[in-house]
Amino acid sequence: MYGVKTLKDIRPNLVELRHTPAALLQQFPRLYQNSLKAFYQKLLELLAVDHDSDYLREQLQQLSQLNEHLHQQVHSDIRQTRGESSISTKQLSTLLNINREIWHANRNFLQAIEHWYGLEGLAIT
Repeated sequence: MYGVKTLKDIRPNLVELRHTPAALLQQFPRLYQNSLKAFYQKLLELLAVDHDSDYLREQLQQLSQLNEHLHQQVHSDIRQTRGESSISTKQLSTLLNINREIWHANRNFLQAIEHWYGLEGLAIT
């Protein structure tokens, strides 16, 4: 529930970025869409098909690592745009907030699946 609410709350920000005249900012919604598609497909697969606990633990750990990697990669991409004159401080702050919220929503999804299958203790990071 928390993950879905978080994504719902940042949707207007993503729509705004998609329609901004600054081409550099338009890349971020596409980046999120492309990079998160496989992540969410894997989450759905974990919920739709029965798996043994070892497989679930392994997949959740891999998805947690992927979430961390995506967060760091996008954060790095955002930092590289810092010097661009076409990007305001407010827009930069919005990008950082979106990135943090997506990372946090994904953590909530992973923890929910962990709890659903009774696998608490994986220490999803």
